[in-house]
Parts: sequence; C-alpha cells; structure tokens
Amino acid sequence: MKVFSDTSWWVALLAHRDTNHHKAKESLERIKKDKIEIYISDYVYDETVTLLRRKANFKISHLFGENILTSKIANLIFTSKKDFQEAWRIYKKFEDQDFSFTDCISFVIMKKLKINKALTFDRHFVIMNFDLFS
Repeated sequence: MKVFSDTSWWVALLAHRDTNHHKAKESLERIKKDKIEIYISDYVYDETVTLLRRKANFKISHLFGENILTSKIANLIFTSKKDFQEAWRIYKKFEDQDFSFTDCISFVIMKKLKINKALTFDRHFVIMNFDLFS
C-alpha cells in the first residue's frame, strides 16, 4: 500500500504542541507495522521544512529535511513541468476552493502515482475524492 503525505501530517507528527500530534503518531505506528510506503512531493517537503522552522524550531526542521533526503521509508517525488502545468489547471478550475498550489501539486502527483490515500488533516483532499489514511 502507498500513501501520500501532506504538510499538515508531518507538522502534526513533529510539532508536539500540534492538536493532531497524537493522531499522527498513531498513524505512523500503523505505517511502520504494515510496512506502508510514504510518498512526499518536493512542494510538501519545502512547505514542511518552512513550517517546522516556525512551529517547532530549526533543529526539528533540519532533522526532518535530512531524514527525508536519506529516508528508506519516504519517497521524495520531484514535480515535473507537466505536473506543474496540470496543478495550475486545477488551481484555476477550482477558484471556489481555497486550495494552495501545493495542494494542487499533491493532487496531480497522487493521481499520477495512483495513490488513493493521503496522510493529512487537510479536508481539501476529501473534496478531490481522495481517502484520508486512518
């Protein structure tokens, strides 16, 4: 099984004061137990490193960044020009939603890799018909 990880999940997992911290830890235990593959985009990586520096501290942000770059669990996916263009199309099409551009990149990558489940606390994934990992 494969899951796509969103910024909200990583921040909840690593920022102990986050309201979803315990839920994120529980899902990580299940991921380890069931040997589920985690995917993360370069955009989510960027967003997470930045938010962790603000919500936690530089050390946690740095450790996250290094661990993803050398991880055997998380697969870092780089956005192609085609992915970028498709994300921009989605962003424009759904002007009634408050999707971030990073969300749109995530949707494109999930579709491309045929990943149905998202590790997230962001309801935007449900709007786009993805299942939340629980």
